[in-house]
Amino acid sequence: MKSTIPLLLLAALALLAGCENTTTMPEDPDPLEILYSTPEADSLTLAEDDSMTFVLRTQGAGAVVAEVYLEDVYLCAMDSFTFRAWEYLDLQAQRPNDYLSLKIDVQDSLDAMSHTWNVKILWGFTSFPESGELVNVLGQTLMFQLGLEAGGLSPEYEYFVDGELVESSGEFFYFHALTIGDYEVTGRVRAGGHEWTRQWTVEVQPDEPVDPPETVTELRVGPGDGPGRMAVAFKPPEEGLREPVHSFEIRAFPYLIDDEQWESAYLVGFEEATPGAEEERFDLEGPEAGMTLYVRVRSVGVSGNTSEWCSPVLGTVAGYTVQGTVINYETGGPLEGLNVSYGDVVSMTDAEGHFYCDDVPLFEEGGAWDFPGSYYDEEGSEIGQWFDLIDSRAVNDSLVYQMGTFPTQPFLSTWYSDFLEYFIHVLRPPPATFHLIRPMYPITTYIPEHVNEGLDYPTVVLEGMDIWETETGLDFFVRVEDPEDAVLVFVYDDTTSITGITKILEWDFTTYTPIKMEITIKSTATPDFAFGLYQVVFHEVGHAIGFWVHSHDPNHCMNKTNLLDAPSPDEVRLARIIYHMEPFADLSYLLHD
Repeated sequence: MKSTIPLLLLAALALLAGCENTTTMPEDPDPLEILYSTPEADSLTLAEDDSMTFVLRTQGAGAVVAEVYLEDVYLCAMDSFTFRAWEYLDLQAQRPNDYLSLKIDVQDSLDAMSHTWNVKILWGFTSFPESGELVNVLGQTLMFQLGLEAGGLSPEYEYFVDGELVESSGEFFYFHALTIGDYEVTGRVRAGGHEWTRQWTVEVQPDEPVDPPETVTELRVGPGDGPGRMAVAFKPPEEGLREPVHSFEIRAFPYLIDDEQWESAYLVGFEEATPGAEEERFDLEGPEAGMTLYVRVRSVGVSGNTSEWCSPVLGTVAGYTVQGTVINYETGGPLEGLNVSYGDVVSMTDAEGHFYCDDVPLFEEGGAWDFPGSYYDEEGSEIGQWFDLIDSRAVNDSLVYQMGTFPTQPFLSTWYSDFLEYFIHVLRPPPATFHLIRPMYPITTYIPEHVNEGLDYPTVVLEGMDIWETETGLDFFVRVEDPEDAVLVFVYDDTTSITGITKILEWDFTTYTPIKMEITIKSTATPDFAFGLYQVVFHEVGHAIGFWVHSHDPNHCMNKTNLLDAPSPDEVRLARIIYHMEPFADLSYLLHD
């Protein structure tokens, strides 16, 4: 699980800073004045699924009170208001040819003014076929469709044949002519207390003056251009004596079903035909990213007559793209030849450490595959065993990772079961968190002058800092001349009984990094204690780098009692790793495989 820095820690750190806030009122009050208003146009037309934010910014004498009115009905007390057209369909229906009046009134202690906008909501009702007089052949299918773009409302569709309700399950109606004669088909859609109707007359003939269109051929189905999209391509029927094609009905289902059931399968698209096209290709929204489906297509003529369904073809909706880069935290360089898996999709990192997994299914939280992915060396021979660590999570619809890892071996200490246990123990400051806490590198450092009985303190301090840079080959520090410019400041104290101590004094809470630290050193050391002072300094410098907790291993310089003259190989390795990791990296993704 994830966790953040405990609230008590943040609260305690926040107490280190204070603030003062005073307000001076002007001697002469400002007159009420409109600073700006938006939108600039006073008359607007919105579709029913549109929204628009109206703003009237003012300044005046003391507090300015603003109120919003729609058709002189009070809505709220604000100087901005988001008008969602679908919430006022009923009001617009009462005035189908008029604009609605939206007004913001403002007043202060001396004056009042207002601004008014006129808004009209347009409905989006559509129907098919376009002709109202149709001819159908006995035994063939005729398709009707109603559409209503009604914003946040859910339209209700009904179809009647000769006044009798025959269909109320959706926007499509398939008319099967069973007897010869004339029929009246009426479609009705309701939303928000309003309704729209469309009527057709259908003459069912015994002969076949015009055959329905042919079905499509050479259907191909595959992932579309983005997550959750499906590409459908096919060869349309040739133009001839049959009814011209108006559109194509594309439906999908997870398994094979009877022909009669396809009319209620998932509608992928109802797409208009392209005149003269040798191939039709549509990139459509699928039911679910990464899902595998059977797809069938049939032609729909200009009069609504439909062809037979084409043969089913199995295809996959585009899944989510999982890509990113894997680096070796110990060296900071890319990691090549590492297998990266996300579910059943596997990729291998290239020379730049980049991997790319395409068509990955997106599983719901708590599902069987609810994990961000893993990466590993399948053979274990080229690059050995590695710890899995993920720094950052999903970005937008595709999953993009900046990932890193580090080798498990060799590990010299016998005081921990493995390097991971040592890693977690040393890097977690009290109170314990699941994030890497370290300053930004290089650490700006101020070293004041001090000499005691001939022992030059800055020389010893520099040696204690340099040993970390020499052993790791990295630049951890940069010296500055002004303590105000420094993140790390050395302080010499002749009253302390402690030879050395490191404190975090101030945090940047936007990045959760220390921005002011202090190392206090006992100032009374003599030249014969120069080596001991050096051991104290480079131990405390280790804390400042990010080794917050003392190591249990007496063979480590970060043991509570340091007996070494340089960091151990385990500590050098750990310093290199945290140097190449991002500050505040989430350690909850650190998994031991």
